[in-house]
Amino acid sequence: MPSQRITRINMNSIDRTKQSWLENNPKKASLMILLIFVILIEFLVRLFFPPHLIERKNIVPNELYFKNYRNNIEFVTYPDKSDNFKPTNNKINSIGVRGPELAKKSKYRVLNIGDSYIQADEVFFEDTFGEKLNSSNLDIEFVSHGIASWSPTPEFSWIYHNVDEIKYDEVNIFLCINDFFRKGAYVNVDEFYRTYANYSEIGIPVSYDVASFQKKTIREIVKEKSYIYKLMSFAKSKVISALPKSNTPYDKFNVPNQIMMLSDDSETWDHELENNVLETLEVVKKIGVFLKHKNIKLNVLFVPMGLAWEDEFKSGKQALSDDWERTTIISQKGIELFTKEYLKNHKLNYIDLSKEFYLYKKENKNVTLFYDMDGHWNKNGHFLVYEILDDHYKGIR
Repeated sequence: MPSQRITRINMNSIDRTKQSWLENNPKKASLMILLIFVILIEFLVRLFFPPHLIERKNIVPNELYFKNYRNNIEFVTYPDKSDNFKPTNNKINSIGVRGPELAKKSKYRVLNIGDSYIQADEVFFEDTFGEKLNSSNLDIEFVSHGIASWSPTPEFSWIYHNVDEIKYDEVNIFLCINDFFRKGAYVNVDEFYRTYANYSEIGIPVSYDVASFQKKTIREIVKEKSYIYKLMSFAKSKVISALPKSNTPYDKFNVPNQIMMLSDDSETWDHELENNVLETLEVVKKIGVFLKHKNIKLNVLFVPMGLAWEDEFKSGKQALSDDWERTTIISQKGIELFTKEYLKNHKLNYIDLSKEFYLYKKENKNVTLFYDMDGHWNKNGHFLVYEILDDHYKGIR
């Protein structure tokens, strides 16, 4: 038939055109083949990549708090090979807080707010100290909210924007040593958040310039989006961890040295570090002033870390620094004493967790309170925090 013959001739013509293009453009043809190959590999890696190695966007940029959980999601946190907790399910409600929807307020309500120690996404919800307190006979409702690497400034923003909706009567804000790092040592520190914050006329951080922070180069986008890159980075980290350790020159802006400097007596701090500490504590003071005007009580707590005991956080210590032995002890005593003195001078309430942690570890030498690599409080640590706060509220009511 004529039509079939014409179609056959057209197809043959197209094939010859393709062949001619490939022969005349070998570099472009090679790039095209390479691109197809990369796309195929990316597809296969996404298909078979272990789910616990995928960086899921459970926490996203937020103009009000810089970052926060996505509302109404559910995800699983998996353990590192050095930790033994079970995969932990996390359900986030409609206001971005872990747990069920908040019921209408019917009793005295306390907000626990902080960073990843309060986030506790590797601990079963019912085993977190906040839920243990809700199961106690205090007749108090506790709402707990933490986001990885939050610090006083974004916590202040969250307190401010949710005070009328959640209607809490008291706030427990948990400080962590990395809140006071200089931003050259670590990205998400209070100095960093202050840089991107927009303030009201009375100094409240009401929003953040997340759009300017999110501007990325093509390389950064590839690092963030490509699963091939993630897999290569994971493999590289395993190879590096297996290599002999080498000493690195002293750098006051890296995380281990920031911890050691802040743990030393404040008299040894340089002027820049002391100013940064004072500016961070000034944020805490402003939170206290804001809450006082609302007739809401503020308590400040300092998070104990596993660095203070030789049997805690062993794998994490070596991951933080090649120079640290598994038995290295760093107390963070300097920053805690400085913070307590500052709070006392400004008539702000302080609940001492570290004192109780030290007493417990002295009497229970075979019990660990922190995950070995993860470094956060484990189930035992949360139970101890629950007992400390349970005793605190029983003693004042």
